[in-house]
Amino acid sequence: MSDWIDDGVRFSCNRCGSCCTGPAGEVACSPDEIVAMASMLGLLPFEFKAQYVVELQGGPGLRQLERGPGSFDCVFLDREGGLARCRVHAARPTQCRTWPFWPAYLARAGDFAALAEHCVGVRRGLEGVGLLHTRDEVLRAAAATPGGLVSHHDVEDVGGRNGLS
Repeated sequence: MSDWIDDGVRFSCNRCGSCCTGPAGEVACSPDEIVAMASMLGLLPFEFKAQYVVELQGGPGLRQLERGPGSFDCVFLDREGGLARCRVHAARPTQCRTWPFWPAYLARAGDFAALAEHCVGVRRGLEGVGLLHTRDEVLRAAAATPGGLVSHHDVEDVGGRNGLS
């Protein structure tokens, strides 16, 4: 990690939903996370898996809903009422919990700053507004991020539309 995070990183979610929508991506989830999300929705794990889980190259992941050509939403993204809301927020997968502190975005300050084009919370953080996350908090989030996740939030593609996180 770069030392640009030594003084902490400001970020507060503004419920824009950009991290949960965009071109096709993958949201990895563990068996324990599946059980937690199923419980939150009052489903048995096998019912939850049948309705909401797809098999990804590295294991289970959440379904996406196509909203238009090349535009997908996480199956749990709810936009009613004008703000984005995750229907399983309290039990959401680690990949979602650690956004935007993914290792690929923390290597250089410019990689993280590029997210500001699509994420209001990152943009406002760069403007000095938002919750200050200490270096240790940021590094813990990065360390918890599922290894080898496949996402269109890759640094090379950060200039494009934000996608599922």
